[in-house]
Amino acid sequence: MKKIINADDFGMSHGINTAVVQGYREGVLNSASLNVNQNHSADAAEIAGMLPDLAVGLQIDLTHGACVSDPRAIPLLAGANGRFRGGFIGLLLTSLISPAAFVQQVQTEITAQIRRAQQWNLTLTHIDSRRHVHMIPAVFRVVQKLAQQHGIRRIRVVNEALLNTAWQSKGVSFLWNGGLVKWAVLRACAYVNNHPTDTYFYSVLYDGRLFPERIRNVRVPAHYKAVEFAMHPNIVGIDLDRMNDLADMDIIAPRREKEMEAILNRRLWRADD
Repeated sequence: MKKIINADDFGMSHGINTAVVQGYREGVLNSASLNVNQNHSADAAEIAGMLPDLAVGLQIDLTHGACVSDPRAIPLLAGANGRFRGGFIGLLLTSLISPAAFVQQVQTEITAQIRRAQQWNLTLTHIDSRRHVHMIPAVFRVVQKLAQQHGIRRIRVVNEALLNTAWQSKGVSFLWNGGLVKWAVLRACAYVNNHPTDTYFYSVLYDGRLFPERIRNVRVPAHYKAVEFAMHPNIVGIDLDRMNDLADMDIIAPRREKEMEAILNRRLWRADD
């Protein structure tokens, strides 16, 4: 079965960009999702051009940092200063309260993000989002339309099987760390979106905590042809010297280095081949 070992948050910091290079050259990293609206996004795009076999997708950002389109055109998403207004729940509620305007503005912003990636000469292989906001049904419909228009082959679908993960991991920390709630919301969105995919997604239940013990013997339902591991690698020490440059303090969470260690452990990924 094909394994997609994907680095989320590409472009968010110098440490993450460095981790992507190291993970690709010394480990098993073969895919990355790029934010185009961050301080280190242009550097990430340049790096991607030097890693010929790295699949690069767009990680849509509607929640962190500055918008790419004119903020006057997307007042539901961003303030006059161009900064995004809120998170997943805020976007979901806005999509229900002002659906027509919301869809139009989401399309404007995502189109601008796709075009920026194209201006950097990137051929996008997939599309997902920061905080999984593309799974919100109104946003997902826009993503489906734009992916088809721009030839983006794969949209991330959060389809993780709860019982498979619980059985494989032999742990239930997702019951108290928020993983179960996130899984339930996103699986409900996936049901509404009803988008076919042959790629299994792992893991929302252990988001940001894909340590070696949770990667061994992953149980993937038989009808899938590929499995995507959503990793969040970083070399934290690099970013600790650049605290004023960080858009999100989660970037320097120690668990990111543990995920980096997993990416560099080639033997781990061969264990179940």
